[in-house]
Amino acid sequence: MLDSHLLQTWLKLHKSFAALGYMSWVCFLCLQTGILDKYGVELIGAKLPSINKAEDRELFKQAMVKIGLKTPPSGTISNWNEALEVLDMIGKFPLIIRPAFTLGGTGGGIAYNMDEYQEIVNAGLNASVTNQVCATNHRSFS
Repeated sequence: MLDSHLLQTWLKLHKSFAALGYMSWVCFLCLQTGILDKYGVELIGAKLPSINKAEDRELFKQAMVKIGLKTPPSGTISNWNEALEVLDMIGKFPLIIRPAFTLGGTGGGIAYNMDEYQEIVNAGLNASVTNQVCATNHRSFS
């Protein structure tokens, strides 16, 4: 797993001057921990505000609502109590669980019952560098 220690080792070894912002979770990790600044590496391509808006599940939903797009019932979750509140608000399975700031949806999935919901929410929270997931009921969106 790529972490801040491995990134620092790579940057020391390769003496990079720029990083392309196409892997949002790597960029987020680098920027939040100050690694890029520490080694004088410029983030090119996507910038942090764009990365945050695309990957932070609540910011993304707000952006869609702001431009007038209809969104399915959903909620942002950072702990199990919030997961129960979101389930109560949405009201039914199946729920799509999408972690924030992960590579290729790692930790996400579709929960068809409470056991799967708890398992996938916990996996998503553990996989997300921001400990955030979104639960959505896509069938309510038609």
